[in-house]
Amino acid sequence: MGELPLPKILVVDDNPANLQAVKRLFAAAGTPAECVLAASGEEALALVLENEFALLLLDVDMPDMDGYEVAEMLKSVEYTKNLPIIFVTAATRTTPTS
Repeated sequence: MGELPLPKILVVDDNPANLQAVKRLFAAAGTPAECVLAASGEEALALVLENEFALLLLDVDMPDMDGYEVAEMLKSVEYTKNLPIIFVTAATRTTPTS
């Protein structure tokens, strides 16, 4: 009997350095999954149509189509409405809150 294919995790971020960092983290942790990278929301949507993903790590702040828009589109389609999404962001707050 053949081995089952590895689950796929889609990582979406417009910053190439962030994509590579996440890919290295998964590899270093020995994550038993295939890490697929997308540099935009549009690319992510195209990949989701062609693949079955176990998880989506989605950058919130991207040009053209932000992470919230991507998630909204995915949740509106029967095929992808139950795809688990974790939002990630590198946003920092530089002003103190009072």
